[in-house]
Parts: sequence; structure tokens; C-alpha cells
Amino acid sequence: MKPHTILIVFLLAFFFILPIHFFILGEGYGYGIQGFTYRYQITSQGTSFFPVSYELGYILDKTITGRTAWSIGFWILGTLLYSSGMLVYLLSYDGYRSIWVRRAAGLLCASIISVVISSLIQYGVFFHGAAGISILIGIPILIGITYWMYILPDDKREQGS
Repeated sequence: MKPHTILIVFLLAFFFILPIHFFILGEGYGYGIQGFTYRYQITSQGTSFFPVSYELGYILDKTITGRTAWSIGFWILGTLLYSSGMLVYLLSYDGYRSIWVRRAAGLLCASIISVVISSLIQYGVFFHGAAGISILIGIPILIGITYWMYILPDDKREQGS
């Protein structure tokens, strides 16, 4: 497979399926995973699946306020930045427009920063606090993918493609 095809598969998998965040709710109340488009959690009250659109609705209806609303807001911003970066990359797939591939990598980097800020707001500086524990399991992989995307245009130019 071509490097661009592999990259597209990884980008789509992280957007729709793979979790970027594992969390344990305060005092062991529950646990869950979170991706760019969903949050799945298991608590003593039951199992819940929240698409990102539901979370936005909760903020707009003021069902969720305060620090949690800010955290969800940065998560939604990260989702929008990630989807924008992925779209820019898909539109510049031919590889001849390396400036657009680098802009896509910049958008993905901004989305990673937004997700980390979201976790910092909710769980604290050390990703551990009264709200629980946050483990950003997908972020190191996304950083690697973004770096690979950023250097890929240079590799293609050197090969004469």
C-alpha cells in the first residue's frame, strides 16, 4: 500500500472508531473511552453512549455548565479541527500540493492540542483530580501520524514522484 493510503486509513480509524482518551470517573464511579465523535462510559447507573452532537446539545441547553462545559467545548473544537485537517488532506491527496498537506498536519496538530487542553480542564494539570483520571492513549499515536504526514511530502519530492 502507498504511504498516503495507509495514512488515510489511520486518520479515518481515529476519527470514527479508535479511542483517543480513556478515563476513570472520580472515586471509581465509572470508566469509559472517548474518541473524536463519541464518548462511551460505564457507571453504576448504566452504560451510556454520547455522540459529539448530544454533548453540544447539552451545552447549548445549559444542561452542562462550568468546567465540564469548557472541557466538552475544547473536545468539540478538537473534533472540528481534526475533521477539517482530514478533509484538507483528502483534497490534497495527489501529493503535488505539499503546502496543503502541511496545512492539514497543522490542523491535526491543533486538534491534538485542543483535546489535551480539554483533558487538562476536566482532570487537572497531572490528568488526575477530583473528576477522576485521564489517560490520553491515542495522543502519542496521533502525534506520530501528524509528524509522518508533515515529513511525507519531503520524502516524495526526494524520490522524484
